[in-house]
Amino acid sequence: MARTGRTLVVAAAAFVAVCRFRQPAFLLPAASLLAAARDAIDSTAVRDEIGDAAKTFAVKAYPFMKEVDWNSYTYLVKPGSAPAGEWVKAIDKAIVMGASMDPELLKKGVLAHHKAIGATSAFSPVLPQADFEAVVASIGRMIASVPESQTMDVY
Repeated sequence: MARTGRTLVVAAAAFVAVCRFRQPAFLLPAASLLAAARDAIDSTAVRDEIGDAAKTFAVKAYPFMKEVDWNSYTYLVKPGSAPAGEWVKAIDKAIVMGASMDPELLKKGVLAHHKAIGATSAFSPVLPQADFEAVVASIGRMIASVPESQTMDVY
């Protein structure tokens, strides 16, 4: 009888321990919830490499942007002396790359450009630095949305 009593006590203690430390199937442990929340925050806040690079680029390139005569018609001059056929090949690769870009990113890029250009005038043709950063970031995201081989074809 003593042996059976001891077995029952051990079995009861084991049952209580299992019930005490067992998590219900539909609830996650608090540690898992905290880890999931931390990962969600980290993935959006810390991992925006394109945005970080765009900010760095914009800060360093903005002084150059202010030196350019944006009211000049230099952009109408043909750069280089390549024949028309080579220009067509180069432009075609850029068009193919553009057609492969994520349409939502293209839309965001167009809106960033539109906002930036809307902030300029003939007397102040330089984009505001924050808008320049947004344009650079949108271009980076558009380029990142296509296969690397297409990007390399353009360059």
